[in-house]
Amino acid sequence: MPELEAYAEKLKEHLLVLNYSTRSIEIYGYYVRQFFKYMGEMGLTDLAGLNPADIRDYQTHLWEKASERGRPYSASAQNNALQGVRVLFRVMKGEGYLTSDPTRDIPRARLPKRLPRSVLTQGEMRKLLNAPDRKSTRLNSSHLGI
Repeated sequence: MPELEAYAEKLKEHLLVLNYSTRSIEIYGYYVRQFFKYMGEMGLTDLAGLNPADIRDYQTHLWEKASERGRPYSASAQNNALQGVRVLFRVMKGEGYLTSDPTRDIPRARLPKRLPRSVLTQGEMRKLLNAPDRKSTRLNSSHLGI
């Protein structure tokens, strides 16, 4: 896998030139190393030989894999991991090291819809419902111009 490490080093150099923060470079490096580890487990040795099906298999692997804390990866964590791989391929293709980018048309994991964080308490709701002046809110025929 020395060739894969050369890709990782080229990515790091590219991100340094673009003035990415040290933390961002570390995070991308982490995700790329995780991808290379997966490639090794699957017997894949060459980035140039990968196709979209290989990337989708990696997505499935992320979906099935437990995190270091033993929990399943969230959709957001899956997307972050895949983003590191996307950047790797985009940079390597842009620099002429690869001729194609198998991550280009791979969709991201769907994020779950979440409920609003701030919900009124019962007391607040009661105040809101009691706030209108009921005498002035009733409609009669004079309001309608009839």
